[in-house]
Amino acid sequence: AHVYLGPAGEVLDTLGKTFPVFLDVQVRAGLDDGEHGVDPLRARSQVLAQMRALFLAVLHQMRDRFFERGRKFLGSRYPVMCGAMTWISDPGLVSSVCNAGGFGLLAGGNAPPDILRSQIELTRELTACPFGVNVITLAPNYPEHLKLVCDLGCEFVVFAGGIPKKNEIRQAKSCGARSICFASTGPLAMSLIDRGADALMLEGSEAGGHIGPVALSVLIQQILFRVEHVPVFIAGGKLDENKITREEAQFEVERFWVGALR
Repeated sequence: AHVYLGPAGEVLDTLGKTFPVFLDVQVRAGLDDGEHGVDPLRARSQVLAQMRALFLAVLHQMRDRFFERGRKFLGSRYPVMCGAMTWISDPGLVSSVCNAGGFGLLAGGNAPPDILRSQIELTRELTACPFGVNVITLAPNYPEHLKLVCDLGCEFVVFAGGIPKKNEIRQAKSCGARSICFASTGPLAMSLIDRGADALMLEGSEAGGHIGPVALSVLIQQILFRVEHVPVFIAGGKLDENKITREEAQFEVERFWVGALR
């Protein structure tokens, strides 16, 4: 933002109107330059420094408020999930993400059930933090994977690759797991909630994985503001902190799913 000083040292915007900042800015205190009065450059520097401090404080407060629901649901410090990527999201990556304060997801893929079991057990050895297991509904080993995560008492199950049936979501919930389901359209999101999903993952066409036909910016407006009783995560194109922060500010998004982060 461009900030200017008026004749009396007041803060003005580019149109010459009083700048609407809620700051206790003392532009004259300690800045008197004798016969010349206020030093404009020093005054402007002080104003900008105080504005920046205020904006950072407000941003942190907003993030704390936005993040609270996601934190409670996931049990992690940050409601940022590391996307489950087959052959990549192994116990090492998942535990590292969890120990850093995020939420890791173990990729089930179509792994033999005994391999998935060993990976779940190893992840539990590497971190005391909660994590989830991603199961692919189209995979041949999917029925055995779903039974396995229930038998092992996994806390979170993410249904991916297809649309889970109502009885499958109920099966996971009956074992104490929280279910997260992908929604690529508005009607599908409402259907998954009716089927018992504990949380939704909105994945736009910008995503690199199992994508849908609708852009994330559209999905957010179609679903996010209509759903209040379950947490809603977003995924697709969250490449860096700037994009995440933009979504926070524009839509008050509070939870994210990230595959690649630069």
